[in-house]
Amino acid sequence: MEPLTRPHGLGTSATCIDRSKPDRSEDDGFWPPRFHIPFESRMNPQVERVRAHSLAWARANDLVTTDEAERRLDAARFDRLTARFFPDATGAALDLFGDWDLWYFLFDDSFDGPIGRNPAAAEQVLEPMIATAAGDPARMNLDAPPMRAFAELCCRTGLGRSVQWRPRLALDFAGYLDSYRWEAAYRCSGTQPDVETCIAMRRESIGVRSTLTCGETVDRFELAVPIFRSAAIQRMRDITADVVALVNDAFSLAKDLHHADTNNVAVILMRTKGWSVGRAIHHLEDLVSGLVSEFQDLEHAAKALPATMFLPRERPNVERYLAMMRRLMRGNLDWSAETSRYHDHVPDTWRHGKNNHILL
Repeated sequence: MEPLTRPHGLGTSATCIDRSKPDRSEDDGFWPPRFHIPFESRMNPQVERVRAHSLAWARANDLVTTDEAERRLDAARFDRLTARFFPDATGAALDLFGDWDLWYFLFDDSFDGPIGRNPAAAEQVLEPMIATAAGDPARMNLDAPPMRAFAELCCRTGLGRSVQWRPRLALDFAGYLDSYRWEAAYRCSGTQPDVETCIAMRRESIGVRSTLTCGETVDRFELAVPIFRSAAIQRMRDITADVVALVNDAFSLAKDLHHADTNNVAVILMRTKGWSVGRAIHHLEDLVSGLVSEFQDLEHAAKALPATMFLPRERPNVERYLAMMRRLMRGNLDWSAETSRYHDHVPDTWRHGKNNHILL
């Protein structure tokens, strides 16, 4: 792979903070978080189609079994997240990711309970799923609705894909699913990961890498293997995942504190450094600004790859891939600011910045 043109990682990203933002005290009002992600915000006009289809799919696959469960699922408006990620998708391709979006969140929420604190039980669920993503569904318990839905989605996602693309899906889902093992182990270990370790694992558990790979199916293209493996594209995938994860950790902080879930970068900053809620959120905002700046710098190197690798026909696909990463970062921010999922447990004091020290 070609070398990157600048140092990278969260340490260097933190030095690229957008200084155009006015400095804010940790006692300023800090809710909702104010992230600077200067990419275009778009919405698929077929958002209501996504909403209807994905809810019907979840009900048909027994992922929700009561009217009340369906109402709660609908209240979060995951369809609007899908519509922001893929504003130009239509038909079955759009339906596919609407279904994936619901599955991701329902699966993640299932680990908020006992299974998320039992590594052995988590392993029984995760190992067959990793094999299924790699093309071996023989060990999958198809009687369990989340497992059956996962196998179906993997099959739909892989239709028409090349043999060069398929290992991408397997590797990305292996990392995503393996992160649940890590989180279960930490929850019952009585120990706390450091910030860098948590960020590295959140990069996997946020599901962005597998979303990007599924997104090639949704947007009907494939990135050539040499370009996909390039240092620039791989670093930009990491940045996209980190930005989505850090924005998620800020917006979901009240929810995670309510569920006593410590696998959140803001929680770890508060625990290990004694920071207030406001200071931790401001720090995440600064990290995201640095990462977005690095992403923008790398776009020039990525756009040059088709010429330098003698793959001129790949130029439109590189543009599609970069656009998809930008949409994931901005779309996640816009949806996080509007969804009811993250706002139910937010104290009023967070909006004013007072009394925001929490004993952890």
